[in-house]
Amino acid sequence: MLDATSPQRVLGQQLRNPLAVGLRNVMMRLTPPRVALRSVARYADWRPPSETRA
Repeated sequence: MLDATSPQRVLGQQLRNPLAVGLRNVMMRLTPPRVALRSVARYADWRPPSETRA
């Protein structure tokens, strides 16, 4: 099971190659928190469309 903070969940993909998995994990650890938050902000700040009709 994947939790919300797992690298697979964040990148939205399942990698099988051990070298690719290791590289992805290292890159996720090295990414500054501010950059990581900015990259997911558009999904975290989503609001449903208004119900007004034109």
